[in-house]
Order: sequence, then C-alpha cells, then structure tokens
Amino acid sequence: MRWLWRRWRLNEGLPVRLLLQWHITDACNLKCTHCYDAGQKRMDLPFSDLLDIYKQYNEFLLSLPVAYRGRRGHINITGGEPFVRKDFIELLSLFFENTSLHGTGILTNGSLLDASMSSYLKRFQVSFIQLSLEGSREIHDAIRGPGDYERTLQSIRMLARDDHDVHVSFTVHGYNADFLEDAALAARNAGARSIWCDRLIPEGRAGGLKDSSMHADAIMNFMKSLSFISLKYSDKKFKVKMNRALQFLFGGGKPYRCSAGDTLITIMPDGTLYPCRRLPLSAGNVIEDSLRNVYTQSPLLKRLREHEVPVACKLCQFRMDCNGGLRCLSSAVLKDPFAKDPGCWLTFHS
Repeated sequence: MRWLWRRWRLNEGLPVRLLLQWHITDACNLKCTHCYDAGQKRMDLPFSDLLDIYKQYNEFLLSLPVAYRGRRGHINITGGEPFVRKDFIELLSLFFENTSLHGTGILTNGSLLDASMSSYLKRFQVSFIQLSLEGSREIHDAIRGPGDYERTLQSIRMLARDDHDVHVSFTVHGYNADFLEDAALAARNAGARSIWCDRLIPEGRAGGLKDSSMHADAIMNFMKSLSFISLKYSDKKFKVKMNRALQFLFGGGKPYRCSAGDTLITIMPDGTLYPCRRLPLSAGNVIEDSLRNVYTQSPLLKRLREHEVPVACKLCQFRMDCNGGLRCLSSAVLKDPFAKDPGCWLTFHS
C-alpha cells in the first residue's frame, strides 16, 4: 500500500494525510512572553468564511487517494485562545458530523474551560486537548501571568476527571530548561497522559527573548536531561515524549522529520496559509484562492515537499530521516528554512 501512496504523490503532488492547525482567532486573554504572535491583530473572519474554509478542507481530504488508518485528516484548532470565539462550539458541532473524515484536537491555555464546556467537548468526541506548563509555579507564572499555573492545573484535573485525553506542551528555552522535571511531575499528578517539549522559536513576542535561545551544547545537555526524566516518569499511564527534532539522538525511536507544507499546514485567522505556525512564511490565502490551489501551486510548499538535505548535513548518517531538523528554527535564526538546524550539535562540532 505504501508504494501506491508514493506513486500517487509523485503523480498528483498530494499528501496521504493532511493535518491542519487552524488558528480561528488572534484574540487571547493571556500575553505570554514566549508567544510566537507578534501582537499584530488580524481581523477574525466571519463564521461564513470559516464554513467555507472547512468545506475546502473536507473536499481536499476527499480527493486524497486512500484513507490513512481510517481518517484522511486531523484538525488542531487553536488561536489566540479558541474559546474566546463565541461561535467555537458551533464549529466543533460541524466537526462532529465528519468524525469519519478527520479527528479534532484543541490547543488551549485552559483558562476559559469549565464543567459545561468539558461536557460539550466530550459530546463532540474531541480527540485530545493540549495545555501548556512552563516549569515550576514561579517560572510558569512569570511567563504566562500571575495565577495561571494553578488555573492550568485545575483545568487539567477537571478534564482528566471527565476522561479526556489531556496532553501538556513545554516550550524550552534558556530560562526554563532546568525546570522540565517540575512540569512533568505536575502534569502527571494532575492526570495528563503525556508531556512533550520543543524548542522556543524566536519569532513574534518571543523575538524579545533571543538571549534565552539555547546554543548547541546547551540543547544537547537538555536532551540528556529529557532522556533521564522520560525514563524516570514514563509508565503505562503517562509518557514524557521524545519525538521532536534531535530528541531521537538520546531517546531512540524514529527520527523526527519536519512535515511543514507537506502533511501539515496552518491557516491563520485571516485565511493566510503557512507551512507551519512556527514557520510564518505565507504560501497564499485560502479566502482569495482555493486551499487546493495554494497547496499544490505554492513554490514554497513545493520546495518544502522535496525534503532537500541541507548542505551542512550531507555527511550526516541521519540526513535522510532527520532532513536537517527544525526548519522553523533555521528560518528564525538563519533566515533560511532550508539551512541546517542551528541547534544540532553533530554538525556544530564537525
């Protein structure tokens, strides 16, 4: 079956599955210091335009050759803070009508969740809900605002009691790299199923935190710590995941490979399509053009789908699997998404 997918891909330029990260609003009730949003508020689209985008996405999924594990797509819906939109639940109800076609995840800060909302999410078969922890109480509240640490844990506990699949993200940078264990322990005790971490991208508001960016040796040391914490806290009910860029070098498993512009796209509140939210390069706008045309015709997306190996990685034994690491970090730091991951210690030391 895999050869059929590859052949179709070569002939049609289509993915076997498409994950959409959909930012339905820029509005947010928090102002996190490490956010990739630059504070340039776009006008949120009216609900009728959201319906049009959703229709385009479903039509695109139906054009794919074969359902992958029963579903052709997945939508992670976020913002800003998605629960700020008053029509958010109405949109989720439409997703529920198409659960055979795509799954649904929600990326939220959790501050607007309550028991009633949890019940709605259960009814609409939301696949998972992701919240964020940034380390200890002090570190978290310094990044996200006073009192947010306890609010986040309360939301995780409530969702876990209602048997939701809750996951926690941890954005690592120089200020909180020593506090992953605090976040992992808090997430596990609150009832989350996993915690995963990725490196800060100095874009948007996070651009002001460039001094907190980690050099290659610091990243290598963090990966060692991550591996230790994963072994210490992972069990049948909770996982400290190690499946992001470069983490396979200490955690084993399959190397991470950037899927931005290939099996992953992002649509912003004004309809602009990015390969990934952390790679904010416009490929077009799905209100002004069709999603299918933007995906298949954008020169940027076409080049990303070629998965060319960066020159600096040509001699690396992992070059075909890793493919250069985090393209978003290369873009933010080196201004070239096709350069090698600036945090990779293998090419750094060579």
